[in-house]
Amino acid sequence: MARGLVLSAQTRTTCVASLSFSSARCKIPIIYPQYLPSTSTSFFCTCSQALHVRMDKYKEAFSRRMAMAGLKPHHPIALGVSGGPDSMALCVLTAGWKTGGSNGAGKSGEFIDGLLAIIVDHGLREESKEEANIVSRRVSDMGIRCEVVRCDWLDGRPKQGHLQEAARDMRYQLFQNVCIQRQIGVLLIAHHADDQAESFILRLSRNSGVLGLAGMAFTSQIFPSHTHSYDIDLKNLSILLVRPLLEFSKEDMYKICQGGKQDWVEDPTNCKLLFARNRIRMSLGNLSSCKL
Repeated sequence: MARGLVLSAQTRTTCVASLSFSSARCKIPIIYPQYLPSTSTSFFCTCSQALHVRMDKYKEAFSRRMAMAGLKPHHPIALGVSGGPDSMALCVLTAGWKTGGSNGAGKSGEFIDGLLAIIVDHGLREESKEEANIVSRRVSDMGIRCEVVRCDWLDGRPKQGHLQEAARDMRYQLFQNVCIQRQIGVLLIAHHADDQAESFILRLSRNSGVLGLAGMAFTSQIFPSHTHSYDIDLKNLSILLVRPLLEFSKEDMYKICQGGKQDWVEDPTNCKLLFARNRIRMSLGNLSSCKL
């Protein structure tokens, strides 16, 4: 476990100055990954101070976005969940929307009808299985049924330079598999405005065309790519992919977790400068912290 780690002097003022890393769990109200020290261990983060967060504006905006996608609370919905602040914020808002604003499933031990969190264990780090199980317990405590699926790298571990892309492709394939098996036609993903900005810059750097520079769509359809793998009739079957958090910022994600009193995980790979998206993320973070 990482011990004696200190945040950079650039740490946002919203972070608690004194942190304890005697274990891999940090107690902070808001933490920004670009200021975390490099380590291979995930940080399990929780709020140590009860800061007031106005959840009404987030709930109202989320409800509007779900209505724009044509979704209603009775529709069966799956969530892509990693345990990070983005997907935990998505869990908070979706659970509240599903239950009409009530906190949790209503009765202890019950799950919210028509809501499934899909947690992918990529199997790329020794701790990943344990972390996936911890996330599953946390999300289950919110009244959300969970399914943990593990990646099978039949051709071996992806090469380092293509690791993030390969993990993303595998993750979406597993999301799709579970949705089809559970006959769920809607998948929510926790991409937000900062992700959109990163994607735009990344695609611009790769000379993407007009369609690529348009960014991530609010809604899109995904279709089965391996129809022979399923025992059910896939005729005209597609999954509606919805990104209801695109109007929110990364900082909003932390605030929603705070308001919902939910812990989250910080993935150490998000801080590795080996990956182009991480370099873009940190550059954008530095720009946003500058006083112009």
